[in-house]
Amino acid sequence: MLDEFVSSIFVLNELFKLELVLKDSLKELDVLRLVDVLIDSFKLVEVTVLLICLLD
Repeated sequence: MLDEFVSSIFVLNELFKLELVLKDSLKELDVLRLVDVLIDSFKLVEVTVLLICLLD
């Protein structure tokens, strides 16, 4: 149970970091960086869904 909690905190932290990078990318209109961030976001969503499935 503790491992799942720590993993969830890690995922939330990574999403927060991605959100900050995303905001910076939008300000600078850095399209390549924006695409990289979106790809990373989708990967994190996949991990989050897997964690949720494991917790059920």
